[in-house]
Amino acid sequence: MLFGSYGAPQVKKGNTTLVGRDVTGLEQDFFGGIPFAEPSVGNLRLVVLPPLITSEDCLTINVFRPSNLDPNAKLPVVRVTNDFFGGGFLFGGSASLNGSVIVAKAVARGTPLIYVNFNYRLGPLGFPQGTEAANQRALNLAPKDELAALQWVQQNIGAFGGFLIDDAKLPTNVTVSGGSSGAIMTSILFLNSGLEKFARGAILESGFQASSTNFEPERRQGNWDSFVSGVPSCSSLATTGNTFDCLRKPEPNSTELFNGIETAISESPEEIPFDPTIDGPGGLYPDIPSELFARGQFARLPFIAGTNLDGGTVFVLLATINTEDQLRDFIIANFSPPIVPPAQLGAAADKLLQLYSDDPALGSPFNTGNNTFGMPNEFKRAAAIEGDLAFQSQRRFWQQTAANTGVVLPPLITSEDCLTINVFRPSNLDPNAKLPVLFWAFGGGFLFGGSASLNGSVIVAKAVARGTPLIYVNFNYRLGPLGFPQGTEAANQRALNLALKDDLAALQWVQQNIGVFGGDNVTVSGGSSGAIMTSILFLNSGLEKFARGAILESGFQASSTNFEPERRQGNWDSFVSGVPSCSSLATTGNTFDCLRKPEPNSTELFNGIETAISESPEEIPFDPTIDGPGGLYPDIPSELFARGQFARLPFIAGTNLDGGTVFVLLATINTEDQLRDFIIANFSPPIVPPAQLGAAADKLLQLYPDDPALGSPFNTGNNTLGMPNEFKRAAAIEGDLAFQSQRRFWQQTAANTGVRTWGYLFTQPQPELQPYFGSEISHTLSLLDQSSSSLQLSELMIDYWVSFATSLTPNDGKGPDRPQWEQYTLDNQRIIQLNGDNLIMIDDDYRKEQIDFINSVPMVFLHSRRLRY
Repeated sequence: MLFGSYGAPQVKKGNTTLVGRDVTGLEQDFFGGIPFAEPSVGNLRLVVLPPLITSEDCLTINVFRPSNLDPNAKLPVVRVTNDFFGGGFLFGGSASLNGSVIVAKAVARGTPLIYVNFNYRLGPLGFPQGTEAANQRALNLAPKDELAALQWVQQNIGAFGGFLIDDAKLPTNVTVSGGSSGAIMTSILFLNSGLEKFARGAILESGFQASSTNFEPERRQGNWDSFVSGVPSCSSLATTGNTFDCLRKPEPNSTELFNGIETAISESPEEIPFDPTIDGPGGLYPDIPSELFARGQFARLPFIAGTNLDGGTVFVLLATINTEDQLRDFIIANFSPPIVPPAQLGAAADKLLQLYSDDPALGSPFNTGNNTFGMPNEFKRAAAIEGDLAFQSQRRFWQQTAANTGVVLPPLITSEDCLTINVFRPSNLDPNAKLPVLFWAFGGGFLFGGSASLNGSVIVAKAVARGTPLIYVNFNYRLGPLGFPQGTEAANQRALNLALKDDLAALQWVQQNIGVFGGDNVTVSGGSSGAIMTSILFLNSGLEKFARGAILESGFQASSTNFEPERRQGNWDSFVSGVPSCSSLATTGNTFDCLRKPEPNSTELFNGIETAISESPEEIPFDPTIDGPGGLYPDIPSELFARGQFARLPFIAGTNLDGGTVFVLLATINTEDQLRDFIIANFSPPIVPPAQLGAAADKLLQLYPDDPALGSPFNTGNNTLGMPNEFKRAAAIEGDLAFQSQRRFWQQTAANTGVRTWGYLFTQPQPELQPYFGSEISHTLSLLDQSSSSLQLSELMIDYWVSFATSLTPNDGKGPDRPQWEQYTLDNQRIIQLNGDNLIMIDDDYRKEQIDFINSVPMVFLHSRRLRY
């Protein structure tokens, strides 16, 4: 129980009475220093609990509310993550901005609210770095403190007169906000924290997800080692990778920890040595923001976001940038090691220097003419670049991405309870309407994504505008090992390809229920792994009972691997070994009963998935599996095609010019021998004699010579993008094996039986990139590239898609003028080139000799089992 002076404001919570104080002259009550978690000291240091660094025991919350509050009040709450003059994840505390003025003005305008702020751990205690921190699952502890504070608010704020969530159907009434690094942390919570359970909106002041760097934890191992080396009690362990046990002991007191932090700051090459870190699938920060945005993985909460005119100046004051070469080096160092080829980063730096000229009148501080403030010209140039890279571009990208989603949708599903459907239809629909339906399956490597990623509002709006309205439906399905169980037990349990069965169940639901929404005939569609799933349904699902056509974007039956379930037993065992409640059963062949119990909650399952991903030799450890006679995937596609076992539905199918590049980026392929080994490993164990696979690998190396000008990214000449020559050679082979050959084989097979089909090759350049895998998908659902060429192409592609979904031909004569898209037949093997500057029909004969060979030996090439070789 807390005691205070007589007459002071009090709040009762259970058996505890919290005593606050009056805020003089403002008619407010203040309740400060309320613990919201166990003190993170000693053995609770560096664990997921919640420091500001004046004391480790810092995890407290402050509440400011109007005085004389009605006992039954339910006021809105503003929860602030503060920084003191941009604390850079190192300095500051909740006392820096106390919110009294906000509370007073809210009362004065007749809209009273409650203001809450809190403390979180800072520096290396809030943002541990390095391999050990990753292995200890101790990354991003400060954002977890923030989440813990939000949970405390949710559970307790009702006692203070805030909106108490005592009914799961009621939305929260909390608005989260923050400034500088506090805004960065708050914006990161949009990505994978379930923020929508705790907040209904956000205010972000000068900080966004990618304003801080987006490296994985190993990138800052040196900063962590420097910190530990400065802590006398633990300094001898600094580089051993075994520091946490020592740091969790009582001996390293606050003075020692301060010394460690000072050492890290002084030795770090960065101004901010400890900040949020990519923590992988299941984490609060699972991937770089642009990738998550592209997959639609962010909370759909309204927000205010902004920054300052001269946000970059303070971050280049200490840098030595006197020449253009030094500025170029500064840019490259900030983003190294890159996740793109080094030459691409270098080219981007050169482009920045071209776009931001060496003219002080154009630099930051802006609107100050040629005044250089006694600094070199490069200072203002560097400040302008830094401000736009870290703040202006991030604010604009984030707001454009959010605005592009059109409507508020449920966030991407991070819960197992995910089997839901979304229906988008024109408003004011006639009760007797029977509109065509476009049914979409999202992609994400069978591991990531959700129906919220691409919501179809643009398609519905453009369909109405062109006079051919339709309804758009998307759905969620199980992912990873829960959607694609592997191994003997899964086969014996008849639990293979559960995600495919989710897809079929969603189609059955649509068939039974879409009439009440005004829908009728269904065209199925999908992108990437969603297209692979949709194409597999052609094989043995009775798809013709549920759909009348299909659109397949960058994915076909044999684009994923075609192994039987036993092939990936190891991936399944790794998954179970990472689920604490069931890990002891991992290799027993008797895991399903344990996994079906309540104990393995979502956190445990995420841990299992992370374990499987990290231990798998494959980039994609869980995908569709051959499930034998009577299954949805009864045999390898080439065998089923030869027997004519596929649905006779008209379809559009296509892929990208450079579909293979992304799948060989992580492979170590520096020599021809390594490339040969990579090819053989991808298709082993073979279902043909091993010597036949070896001979086919040799033939591929002959057909795809070691000439960068012939490799992928195509049309880039001898530029190797900073990668070995074998990279472009491997990317060309991978793209043709997994996508180009499969699209051509599938269309030739279908056309040979009289099925109407149309093909495309997407060659539209992307910003600073070639047309990479899946890049056409955004042009029909969520366009991020706003160039005039891409906008024009997007409009025409949507027109083709809507035309097909409503009339089973892309050439219905409605909408804007566009080229006739010729039907693909054996006598007319032509496809459309999707390019905003050159939209034409082309012959489907590029790399004919190479692709003909691949398709002549389909039993050899089980196609794109992408190993981390």
